[in-house]
Amino acid sequence: MVVGTTCGRRDTGQRGTRGAAKDPVRSKAEAMRRARTIVRRYCTQNRLRYMWTFTYRGDGEHDLRKVRRDVERLLVSVRATYGKAFPYLWVPELHKTEHGIHVHMGVPFFFDQSVLAKLWGRGFVWCSDKKPKGAAAFVGYQLAARYLSKYLGKAFETAEFGCHRYERAQGYEITVERTIRHDMDDGREYAEQRFGFPVVFEWSSDSSEEWRGPPVVVLFFAGPAPDE
Repeated sequence: MVVGTTCGRRDTGQRGTRGAAKDPVRSKAEAMRRARTIVRRYCTQNRLRYMWTFTYRGDGEHDLRKVRRDVERLLVSVRATYGKAFPYLWVPELHKTEHGIHVHMGVPFFFDQSVLAKLWGRGFVWCSDKKPKGAAAFVGYQLAARYLSKYLGKAFETAEFGCHRYERAQGYEITVERTIRHDMDDGREYAEQRFGFPVVFEWSSDSSEEWRGPPVVVLFFAGPAPDE
């Protein structure tokens, strides 16, 4: 469970605007921070630790609308092969060279790379597990989120992408549970009783220079993961 924003249908990271921002630089920074927060929470909630990267052969593909259609067709094929729907989040990366757009996607399960390459059929495919050997599962979710956030930052720097900076699956909400406790120690004790596992890692917003919201502390618990 993650404290965050709920998501419904396929989310593109797009927000409507009623006019020009008074401070475009600050607005862009805030939008990037919100998007990275969603990516971090979504990866953790849905255990996205396996990363897929897709490229196009030859001169590459430079039309994001075409890339989106290709990825949607791929996801249909993967779901049919895998046997069920699954959460995912992907970010496009426009190379500064002539290689066109690459796609970086997080998923919660292992999938044979040779099968994936055949289903993609448009270029090279790379698959990797972001969880280091011997590490807790949540470390893999964190590293996957960091990996995707890196390319998300590039997407914010690329005007050609417009507002479509990421895509995520529908129906995999980030669940929210709110409670009011007396202090941090009381909150930690409540959380440990609520989840039934000890805290194995703690993150504080004080450690992030980019954080612009109210103070936040995130606790990670050593619970069982279904993909282990």
